[in-house]
Amino acid sequence: MKNVRLDSPPNLALHAQAVYQQAVVTRIMPMNNATQITDAEREVIKQWFEGGAKTD
Repeated sequence: MKNVRLDSPPNLALHAQAVYQQAVVTRIMPMNNATQITDAEREVIKQWFEGGAKTD
């Protein structure tokens, strides 16, 4: 959706804020929770983002 690719570290870093907002804050990503992401996985994303969203 929205033509956003998260398949490489640079792309993930570029969209870190959006990933955090969509997966952690609003919890609308993935759409309809198609991948069955768990609360624990969302917490990992939160910690990653709050820790500076490092991809290296």
